[in-house]
Amino acid sequence: MVQFTPRSINFLKSNLSIGEGTSPQDESESNFQVIPDHLFQILIFEENSEHPKLIYGTKQNLQDMLVHPNSSDSTLFPSIGTSLDEDFLSDIPGEFRDAQRSTARFLKQARELSQRMAATWLNEEKIPTDEDKIKIKLARKILNSYNLPLDTYFVNDEGTLNNNPSGLEQLIMTAQVGNQDLYLIKREYVSYSSISLSLLLCGQAYYKNGNEWTRIWEPIFSNYEMVYEYALDLSWDTYYATRKDIAQPGINQNPPYTEVTLGYPPKPPEFNLTQEDIQRWVRAKEMPLTGEEDSEFPFYPPKENGKFVSDQIRFVAPPFPYLPLSTV
Repeated sequence: MVQFTPRSINFLKSNLSIGEGTSPQDESESNFQVIPDHLFQILIFEENSEHPKLIYGTKQNLQDMLVHPNSSDSTLFPSIGTSLDEDFLSDIPGEFRDAQRSTARFLKQARELSQRMAATWLNEEKIPTDEDKIKIKLARKILNSYNLPLDTYFVNDEGTLNNNPSGLEQLIMTAQVGNQDLYLIKREYVSYSSISLSLLLCGQAYYKNGNEWTRIWEPIFSNYEMVYEYALDLSWDTYYATRKDIAQPGINQNPPYTEVTLGYPPKPPEFNLTQEDIQRWVRAKEMPLTGEEDSEFPFYPPKENGKFVSDQIRFVAPPFPYLPLSTV
């Protein structure tokens, strides 16, 4: 007989909004499959702090720490990452639709990553809101220091941060015994050295804004992709991303299985790339909207009578040279 405690009921309630309307691409990472005692990692910038902290904790304890009574569900994790418009590809038979959705989502991730990285090249006067200025500043901070060691803590059942190494080791060992460490980027993984970048891209990086915690970037990738698929690196001398398999001879293999190096060179001079062109790409909307100034480089084809006129994706790469091309 299943027993529901107040804690488990609150957990289920907190995840209802995530579970609604999930598509086939999302089902592998539905929050309904993640129990409150699974371990996760988040990256946090406390108020007025320039140095991030890496925090371990159960989903329940981290969620209790992040969610303010007046905050939105945008702090919930793990996320499915970027998703496609539900009407896109809906007329294609299921056996073909799933394959095409996978490709379309992959390309949408590449577009979003290019736009987000380009946003860090905007001058302050080109960033529209104070909140965006903070987020871009912190994202730039992570990109410029992604492989530096982090101060590491864990949050206990009382919601207190603790940096006792033996306590953290005990927490991790207990999770391993119970198979509750599936969502951790472990220290023995090649991806651990760039964990701050991984957490930024899967929406598990936050900053303290008054009494509330706010996501720095909305997730492009799922937590599952960051743990099992991608080990991230940055290159300062190229505009192009590269992707290669990670060789692991023998029977004791660890994720992730693919290494992706993102191009993040110094910002070009105004002569080569104007602030206006950066802004046009960063602000480009996914959906083509008639008469909208910021929909000149849409991802989706246009609609007629509420339906997409084709299955053809439009803009994935930036239309201007000297912007990061981040095909993952």
